[in-house]
Amino acid sequence: MLAEPGERFTWLLGPSDALAAVQPELHGATTSPTTASAEVRSALADALRTRGVLADPSEEPPRPPRIGIWGEGPVAALLRHLVRPWAQVLTDSVGEGMVSPIERHPTPSHAARLASPPDRAPTEPEVEELARRGGDILVTCAEWLPDTSFAALDAQCSDAGLAWHHCHAEGTGIAVGPMQVPGGPRYRDWRGRRLAASTTPDELESYWAYLSSPATAPPPAPQPSDAVAAVAAGHLLADLQHWWGRRTPTVPAHEHLVDHDAHGRLQVTHHPVLPLP
Repeated sequence: MLAEPGERFTWLLGPSDALAAVQPELHGATTSPTTASAEVRSALADALRTRGVLADPSEEPPRPPRIGIWGEGPVAALLRHLVRPWAQVLTDSVGEGMVSPIERHPTPSHAARLASPPDRAPTEPEVEELARRGGDILVTCAEWLPDTSFAALDAQCSDAGLAWHHCHAEGTGIAVGPMQVPGGPRYRDWRGRRLAASTTPDELESYWAYLSSPATAPPPAPQPSDAVAAVAAGHLLADLQHWWGRRTPTVPAHEHLVDHDAHGRLQVTHHPVLPLP
């Protein structure tokens, strides 16, 4: 019997030696302990692959992505910690010497850097340099939404052939994405749909302009809770890995809003983002 997620059970009928030969493969083994008929084993393996249970061992996993990470807040710190076993970090606005994000009591020299993201986004030459070094993805973790900078980054990453993921403070929570990939929805699509869905679009656009203006100094965004920062970083990583494993623009684009509800419980809402007509 095959037990799958979601309480799905399938009875597998066939020669016992063939079933015994395939069972280790379902658990990651590369060799079989039995001498079952190659024809029977092959037919059973093909049926399981069709069902999506057995991966093709001839398919090599994609190479590690080359990522540039920009930001100094707790979400960026956690993301750096999470991506390093999986990806190659080419550019880093903090540097290799930053304190581990899982350290509960950072030293004073790092405390301020963990609490406040940089006051600017990557410049066009910095985006071009990431692409020149063979970068695949740029991730920016901002404080308040830098609408003007994000609109420019959208175009720059598109021209450079880079995927781009991002997050920013939204009230007391964190808004993650949507991730922009070649051929998929862009920042302008997210922006346009947010304005179209708003009951006060003029005020919302003015608010974004205020947050982006170099002549203003909005107050610091509220520091996200540990839970909000961890879940936001997890969504960033999940989106990156989901896209990199498929490398297709058909990956659904979603915005994830991570916050606490009125009762203090962690709350995550997901909004699909479709291209504008």
